[in-house]
Amino acid sequence: MGEFPRFCELLAEASKSMGFRREGSDEAGNCIFAKPGAGYTQRLGVSLIGRGTRKAEAEVELVMGVEFDDFDRELFWIGMPKTHGGVIPLRLLNKSAKATYRCSAETNLIELVGEIAALMPMACSELARRSDKIRKTYEGILTSKVQNARKQMAILAERRTKELRSRKNKISVNATASLLSGLNLPEILGVLLKSKSDQRHELESIEFDELESHESGLTDERISVLIEQAKRIEPELTDLLGRPVASGDTQHKSLPINGVCYYALWSVGWKTISLVVSHEDAGLPCLLEIVVTERRKQKPSKQR
Repeated sequence: MGEFPRFCELLAEASKSMGFRREGSDEAGNCIFAKPGAGYTQRLGVSLIGRGTRKAEAEVELVMGVEFDDFDRELFWIGMPKTHGGVIPLRLLNKSAKATYRCSAETNLIELVGEIAALMPMACSELARRSDKIRKTYEGILTSKVQNARKQMAILAERRTKELRSRKNKISVNATASLLSGLNLPEILGVLLKSKSDQRHELESIEFDELESHESGLTDERISVLIEQAKRIEPELTDLLGRPVASGDTQHKSLPINGVCYYALWSVGWKTISLVVSHEDAGLPCLLEIVVTERRKQKPSKQR
């Protein structure tokens, strides 16, 4: 496994002349390179996927893809070529969209990197040539994810409606936080996902009178109450939408809200769904909301 860092260093040096710059590593330890273009960025991902059949041998997988400027980055695209929509292999440009190489102590890494570097110009040209087609494929995949989520929410919303009508389930010790609050989260999400614009749905609001609005300690206390509520609902949204892609207690570029005190954010196709606690200014209410925004940030740039 010790050859992998050296392999990445050599590849970084070899790819500089082609305009690629190393961006570091992601959470899975994949090495990522980027080459800016007109309206898009070509990316090269290098993954250490495991040991080979021989002792001290490592399998290295290389994936190339396109990231368009007018979309937020599709998280965790390395190792997920089919969902990324724009992955092209370095070798052969086959349907598997990846090429695997083996490194060991006996491997001449300089020769191996030279072999890969020789293939990169062709792969980059192919990515540029196919960029329009890749964009359409990518948009189709993101749209399908939203449509599938809407269908799933419709089914779950009907089930939740029946649960809300049942007194027995409503007072069960195993009842979820949203059920106890009379919330039909799948129904709320389904409605928000249908919208073609950014939407906010208020789950809870704590108002202030004129005197209370100047008490900072009271404001902090009420924000804490809403954050506790958010963290009780968050696991339910995780069950519905999968693991959050981000969370925190400060502003986030995907949230068109000021005064964010806490958020958890999920990606569903070209939409993001966020659970947000906010307090914009003194005198204004503290809010707990579900916010749906589009990941498309600007008009598409012309491709070259």
